[in-house]
Amino acid sequence: MNLRKSYRKAYYNLFSHMYDKFVELHSRDRRQRLRDWLVEMANLKPEDRVLDICTGTGAVAIKALNATRERAFVVGVDFSRGMLSRAREKSRKVNWVQADVTLLPFKDNSFDVVFCAYGFYELKDREKYLALKEICRVLKPSGKFLIMEHEEPKHPIIKLLYRIRLATIGSLSSKKFIKRELEIISQFFQKVDKILSFSGNSKIIIAEGPRP
Repeated sequence: MNLRKSYRKAYYNLFSHMYDKFVELHSRDRRQRLRDWLVEMANLKPEDRVLDICTGTGAVAIKALNATRERAFVVGVDFSRGMLSRAREKSRKVNWVQADVTLLPFKDNSFDVVFCAYGFYELKDREKYLALKEICRVLKPSGKFLIMEHEEPKHPIIKLLYRIRLATIGSLSSKKFIKRELEIISQFFQKVDKILSFSGNSKIIIAEGPRP
């Protein structure tokens, strides 16, 4: 493992202790309504196979399982052992897997829906492209990929902190990706839509029909 990946794993293992509180404050979503909204937008069916990448402490994966009355097959993936440890404390009914999103340990056409909440922008730019390829590979031809991310903050100080976070954990050029996100994601999916949250602080990108 290279030094950068070792640093990132150590960072997220430590960050796992405060991750839920950070997301709650940044998105102003104390009741996790945004995650409920994300899962609702997927229109999950009980027989669906669901993957939540960059699952963090597992909030979306658990909500997806609950939305199908624990009948769906749900997998939560993260490369941080600390994050997954927190997730397991919340639920033993989700299948938690430690893996890299650029090399998912699943067969082709394995999932109906893939989620990613507040994690995709934190990937390095090359990792974003590799992850998109992997997501398309593991999705069924009619599958959907739903990304929830923060909109760039308006407040100058919060905006500065947001950009520093992208630069240190994501990439200095992440801002360029964000500006072209729909165009880039459309290279991998046949239909791509973007919807702003009711708070205006977050957004969901819905990508359907992975391109072969």
